[in-house]
Formats: sequence, C-alpha cells, structure tokens
Amino acid sequence: MLAGPLAALWVAPAVAASPQPFALADWVKSNTDLPVAQVAIAGPDNVYSVEPIGPRLPTGELLVLVRTEAIGDDWGAAHRFQSWDAHMLFDCQGGRVRVLRSTSYAERDRRGPAKADSRGDEWFSPTTDTPAATLLAAACDATFAWPLRDAAGQVADVQVELASSKVRAARWTATISSLPAPLEARRDTVSPAPSARLAAVAMLDHPIPTFVAPASAEPPAAMPRASADRSGPTVLATYRRLADAARDWARERGEAATAHSDGDASRARSAQAASDNGAS
Repeated sequence: MLAGPLAALWVAPAVAASPQPFALADWVKSNTDLPVAQVAIAGPDNVYSVEPIGPRLPTGELLVLVRTEAIGDDWGAAHRFQSWDAHMLFDCQGGRVRVLRSTSYAERDRRGPAKADSRGDEWFSPTTDTPAATLLAAACDATFAWPLRDAAGQVADVQVELASSKVRAARWTATISSLPAPLEARRDTVSPAPSARLAAVAMLDHPIPTFVAPASAEPPAAMPRASADRSGPTVLATYRRLADAARDWARERGEAATAHSDGDASRARSAQAASDNGAS
C-alpha cells in the first residue's frame, strides 16, 4: 500500500482541472521551473508534469520524471510538503506504475529541506479517475490532450510582448529623464512659490514699477536730398535746344535754296528776253 505523499498524490481521487488554463500556465511559468507543455494535470490543488527520460523500452516500460507543485500555500501545512518529484517506471502495455525513488520538499519548486520517501518497490495498477491513471495515459497515449499546451503558446506570446513593452517603456523613461525640467519645476526647485497671502502682502508693500522708455539718442542726420533748383542744363533741355537749332538750320537752307532757284529762273527769263530782242 502507498502511504504518505504517494497516497496523497497518486491514489486520491482526481480533482477537476482548472477552468482557467491561461492563468494557470502563467502561474506555472512565474512560480516554478516546470515545463508548461509537459503539465499533464492542471490543478486546481496541484499541477503534475511528466517528462520522459529516454525512449520507451522494447518491453513497454518508460522511465519518466514526475513532478508536482502545490498551488495553494496551505497545502504544505496540511501535508507537510509543498513540492515533490520521483523517477518512475510506467508499464504502457500492462497499465502499471512503479515508483523507483521519490522526494518531498518543504518549499515550492523543490526548495527547502528535502525528505526521501519510502520506496514503493511494488507495481500497482492505478484505478480510473486517479492522478496516477492520468499520468500513465500522458506518458503512454500519443493522443493524450495536454491541458496547458495551447495556453503555453499564448503565455509565451504574452511574455514576449510584455518584454518588448518593458524595453519600450525603459527607453521612453530614459528619454524623458534626459530632458531638462520645465521652467516652473526648476523655479520651484530653487525657491518654493510663496503663498497667495504672502504674494498679496508683497504686492501691497511695493509699488508697481512703471515702465520708463529709455532716452533715445539723437536721430541721425537726414540724408541730403536733391535740390529743387536745377540751374544747370538738363539732358532734355539740351536735346530741345539741339532740335530747335536743327530746325532753324533746315529752314535757313530751304530758304536759301528757294532764293537760288528763283534767281536762276529770273536770269533765264532775262536771257530769253534778250535773245528775243536781238532776233527782232
């Protein structure tokens, strides 16, 4: 007959699995070093893991490491151990279990004082709905539904995201810390702001300063402007005088040419008259 921790863990009726596998998977990763994917029984009082050591033997036996971790802190007070491990043989063909060695620990995650349990040298066949039967199925049945494997992947994704968020938060914190403090904060650090009453008294005791514009220097001397008296000849006036002189010269030449032409005509007429008179 099994006694002590073996009786509490192996032959007691199995309890219902945890209705929140994601929360339990997160608890396992945060509080123990159990491989979440190898958890075969998910609480709610204990979690059990099954880790095969080597392949199945030709005779059907399989050597495994079985571990349990109590979820509640009161488990240790009631059963005098908080975690437990054992090397066991599972007879997959005969449906039997044999304990080779086992140790109970006072604290979670196999810590604290360790106590070797009585060796269970005999084989026993677990009955249905006991933890031992479930672990035997987990070790021998390829179609066994591991309760936390889907949740383990989700927990891993969440932890990666949390790690990334922590890195981003640290970077933002470092960036913000490197920025200079606001003007108000620096002013408060140097000299705390006075209360409203003290500020009002200070305003009454001291006249309000008035703004006096500083005396300006003498304005610079104005730039000399062009004089309105333009006694000298301008380009336009000179052009006009030249144009008038050109017209006068052209008129005089025209009059001279006309007079010369009239003199030639008069002389031609006089010559013609003299010729006519001589002929007569």
